[in-house]
Amino acid sequence: MHKIREYEDTFSKLKIVDGKIIDFDLTERVEKNLQSIDSLYTDYKNIFRGNTAFRETALTFDLGTGEDLPYIYTVLKRFDVRATIFISNEMPASSYGSLFNERNLFYLSRLSELGCEFGNHTWSHYNLKSSLYETSKKKRLELSFVSDEILNEAAFSIELNRVAQRFQQETGITFAPFWRAPYGAIDHRILTIAAKAGYPNHVLWSANSEGPLDFYDYVKKRVMWVKDEKSTGFVLQKNPFYFSSTEMLARLKRWEQIDRHGLSGAIAISHLGTGRKTDKMIYILPEFISYFQEKGYHFVLVSEVINHTQDY
Repeated sequence: MHKIREYEDTFSKLKIVDGKIIDFDLTERVEKNLQSIDSLYTDYKNIFRGNTAFRETALTFDLGTGEDLPYIYTVLKRFDVRATIFISNEMPASSYGSLFNERNLFYLSRLSELGCEFGNHTWSHYNLKSSLYETSKKKRLELSFVSDEILNEAAFSIELNRVAQRFQQETGITFAPFWRAPYGAIDHRILTIAAKAGYPNHVLWSANSEGPLDFYDYVKKRVMWVKDEKSTGFVLQKNPFYFSSTEMLARLKRWEQIDRHGLSGAIAISHLGTGRKTDKMIYILPEFISYFQEKGYHFVLVSEVINHTQDY
């Protein structure tokens, strides 16, 4: 009888149209998982700005495609800048791989020799909120940025530990004790299970009225379709997140000018390679660094920008 009830329960969650199974409702399983997470308690920190007492700022990179690693290594070495790099295996099928490509590993090791540090960005680069809350099995299987299975405490621990262990095996480098969620998609539950997995310190990026301190180097489309409020259709509009490299450099300077702390304690985000192939943001990096160095800022690691000592 138990097996019969189990089969009946499973069948009731199937969505069937014209005799075909089109989806499976995961609502009950998702809610049960959320209840389990809500029973946990641990401390965590969500860091988006460091110590503003010193003219220190942190330049961070998420791995992305890794395509621009050679250029970034050259720039950081030229300007004697250390950065914090968040490692994932985001695009293993791309031409550069994402992480375990010999070329990428070579330059990541060279960056370590420059004094750069490395944080955890998860193995699969899933949107963690979607992976936690999505109740449609069909969507989970269709969307590459959502995990096939519900993200629970054990699965998330594997996501974090797998990339940390593999990176250490390949390079001999141990991650710093902090992590960054792909897409910045976090909430209390995600931060809790990350802390339980040994990563209580989450690093986001700084923001003010100008917006996030983000290079938006991954935004490729100049225009986008948006719903027209006056009709049922869509209209083509300028993408508010697309900037030319010249516009972005001006935006980053403006960000510092309007902030009451300037760049002190600020955490910026960029990538080591993205799908954007023209007018790439990474080529403003030399001018960005030199401009703010001339203003008296020092580029330091995240672990340094959040401490209470001067690191230069």
